[in-house]
Amino acid sequence: MQTNRNHIEDELLIKYLLKEATIHEAHLVEDWISAASENRQYFNQFRTLWEESKKLSASSSVDENAAWLRFRTKIRNGSRSDSLVVDFTEKSGKRRRESYFSWVRVAAAVILVAGLAIFGKMFLHESDAQMLVAEAHREPVIQQLPDSSVVTLNKESKLHYPEKFSSGKRRVKLEGEAFFDVKPDRESPFTIEVEDVVVRVLGTSFNVKSKNGKIEVIVETGKVEVVRRGDKIILEAGEKTIISDQHTPLSSDTISDKLYNYYSSRKFICDNTPLWKLVESLNEAYDAKISIENPEITDLKITASFQDESLDKILDIIAKTFMIEVQKSNEKIYLK
Repeated sequence: MQTNRNHIEDELLIKYLLKEATIHEAHLVEDWISAASENRQYFNQFRTLWEESKKLSASSSVDENAAWLRFRTKIRNGSRSDSLVVDFTEKSGKRRRESYFSWVRVAAAVILVAGLAIFGKMFLHESDAQMLVAEAHREPVIQQLPDSSVVTLNKESKLHYPEKFSSGKRRVKLEGEAFFDVKPDRESPFTIEVEDVVVRVLGTSFNVKSKNGKIEVIVETGKVEVVRRGDKIILEAGEKTIISDQHTPLSSDTISDKLYNYYSSRKFICDNTPLWKLVESLNEAYDAKISIENPEITDLKITASFQDESLDKILDIIAKTFMIEVQKSNEKIYLK
């Protein structure tokens, strides 16, 4: 896999996943992941294989060293050549061998039970299933998936999904923002990959948004599991998590409005919502340039519901509600 002449050794990825990497090593991995989409894709596949492997580790009794060599040969099969090799010194060599020895046992168990060919197809995109792409440009797009789940893509968003889901797994990859209404299927968990975050569900409705380095997951119905580098959190209906810091543990918070899915529901539902937040959603929805000029009105709370209203109508209601002035100059709108 091409990595813009930068490559991280698989052993370092293992240390990173085991949370045994030094601060410097962790920064190397994170910088490499963010350097190219190919790097992020390889890391996500590597991490998925690692997580699946842990489930089978207890029963392994094969030759671990030989299995490790076979595993590395398979997972690195391709064009990962030009590389920045991270050197482990002799001083740290003993600790390195001990830290990933248990992981080698895990990988060996997978090779024993499933075989490298199966996992190569499952995680390294060697599947015969054709990959499709749904894209939304200037308007939201509704896409039905092979399992009859429905996804509403917000503007400037993209969803990668297979022509047919494989047995027991439903995997998609998101770029941007989308509202998912997933068809229940306890035998086939639904998985969304968005940057370095994995969202897993059985059947529920929720919103996922990735923008400007921040990922937000909001659950409308059911439960959702959010995973990032081994850190997990379960979100229930009415809860959300916002991921903006690579080193901050996942946490949940309650939601107070339904502005998040305006592009899907065609409604702006405010419940004691601060004015700045409504303005932010209006700017996204109408490609507007609204700014609040008076700091004293920024946090004023509004409770209202707007459906299929023009921007002028909504602004008129806001102005009358708070007794403020709306001024327009060229393409810009000022609230004073």
